[in-house]
Amino acid sequence: MEITNSNEAAAKRLRKKEWKLFGTGMLYLLPAIVFMAVFLFYPIVKTLYFSFFDVTGGGVTERFVGLKNYAKLLSSQEFLQSMKATFLFVLYVVPGEIIISLFLAVIASEKLKGMGFFRTIFSSTLGVSVAAGATVFLFMFHPSLGAINNVLGMVGIGPIEWLTSSNAALISIAITTIWMHIGINFIICLAGYKTSRKKCMRVLKLMGRVIIQGCSRSRFRFCHRFCFLY
Repeated sequence: MEITNSNEAAAKRLRKKEWKLFGTGMLYLLPAIVFMAVFLFYPIVKTLYFSFFDVTGGGVTERFVGLKNYAKLLSSQEFLQSMKATFLFVLYVVPGEIIISLFLAVIASEKLKGMGFFRTIFSSTLGVSVAAGATVFLFMFHPSLGAINNVLGMVGIGPIEWLTSSNAALISIAITTIWMHIGINFIICLAGYKTSRKKCMRVLKLMGRVIIQGCSRSRFRFCHRFCFLY
């Protein structure tokens, strides 16, 4: 009976400690929660509410129109063109960032002399502000003075209007965005690759022990597939 009461008291103290830690954490998060509620969540809810009404320039609702605004939006050529541009931008940027960052992470994970210097170079874009990076690429994409058109001119390719052509402008923005995000994506991919590599090595060691002990062919296939789950 005394042991039961002792366990209940210990569990009660543990729950009290957990609630105290939770309250402390929420207290630290409170400024961010208030900031996001005022400047993010409230505008989203208000905009969603306005979308079902005719609204004046001063933000006063006149009458309920239901889904009429959404039907008008979907029939707008400007909206469809912007959605197409957004889709192409995501199609250019997301795979490009993942492929390049993962490739650099695989290279940087090798234990070679001087690899720390290259890790620093690969993640250096974290120290470049958006304004500074955009300014650098603005000069690089310049039609007459830019380094990119000068290099293309050496191989017989005419100057490209990177910033004024509707097709090339999206590609130039995508290239700039990929370069700006390489640093953080490289760090994430490097950490994930190292972790998964250690897990896979542990599974391979387990496979070796099982094979030595005479596992069957079907078990070997299971171990091989289990390795790639990590």
